[in-house]
Amino acid sequence: MTKPLQGEKTMKPVTISLLLGSMLLANPAICAPAGVLLFAQDGTEIVDASGASRPAKRGDTLQTGERLRTPAGGILQLRLPDGSLVGMRPGSELALNLPQGNGAREQLLSLTQGTARIIGAELMDARKSSALVFQSGQATLRLNGADVETAVLKPDSPRLGLAGTPGSYSRLITGAAVIGSGGLETPLAPRQINFVGAVNVAPTIVASVSPTLFTAITPSVLTATVDSAKTTAPTTTTLTSSGDRLAPSLTTSTLVSLPSGSTSTLLAPTSGTGSITPVKSTTLLATATPAPTPAPTSTTTVTPITVAPVLVKPVLTAPIVVAPPPPTKLPVLSCKVLKTC
Repeated sequence: MTKPLQGEKTMKPVTISLLLGSMLLANPAICAPAGVLLFAQDGTEIVDASGASRPAKRGDTLQTGERLRTPAGGILQLRLPDGSLVGMRPGSELALNLPQGNGAREQLLSLTQGTARIIGAELMDARKSSALVFQSGQATLRLNGADVETAVLKPDSPRLGLAGTPGSYSRLITGAAVIGSGGLETPLAPRQINFVGAVNVAPTIVASVSPTLFTAITPSVLTATVDSAKTTAPTTTTLTSSGDRLAPSLTTSTLVSLPSGSTSTLLAPTSGTGSITPVKSTTLLATATPAPTPAPTSTTTVTPITVAPVLVKPVLTAPIVVAPPPPTKLPVLSCKVLKTC
């Protein structure tokens, strides 16, 4: 058995290093960051490929293969390497995956539950370009300078009542996007909502869904209805709820003209229907309100006063006589003075 040459021993590590370097150059996405967190509210988590989680905070750099989770009531915003923005709403999970296929340059994002909004870099800076593939449940969205909202509703989703059927709902706000399931694709029209509920099922257009489907989870609306037989001025009052609790104050008009002893029941309307189902009820009992005491009035009596006439006698005075001044005596001049003698 021949001994290996000394040169062979030194070449093996070099060969391995070159191979690793060529692999990284062939697929730069392996070592490139997948995004940077612009902000994240408390409770948001980053889950790595091994399943370990850590709290997410502003400025964190995410790597390919990691996932983001938002809690109920928490949101975050992520900036992708090409400058595009991704906003995640409460109760959502997003995975940052590798591009698929040989030579693929598109970044792949996967929304497994919840709601997200994607804004292409071109919409904020015309000098940039973006190419994103967004997997929303069973739907695949190919975005090109697009602003898209998408939601994935599972059978146990608390927001299922906003749409009625589990699946993926997507709406194009502006730009260009194509939605598909399997090999079936169709372009998205602005403000048009498309639904995909299963693999290899063509996307369908949804006529109408709840306007809050793509927004953050909002409290349901409760109404208080007054029985017209017990009041002279029936009205409807809107209240808000937070989870399972009624808010302590009314948010719009107030109940009026309830007779003493009558009641009013607060009913929760069922989402997606026009009927009112008493899911949660609260009874308001009207009590008698004492009539206001009229303010005391005062009267003023005017008594006429008689004034007797007073006789005024004129007082006559003698006229004032002004005496003329005495005549002025002129000096007597002699002839001597006048030189007439």
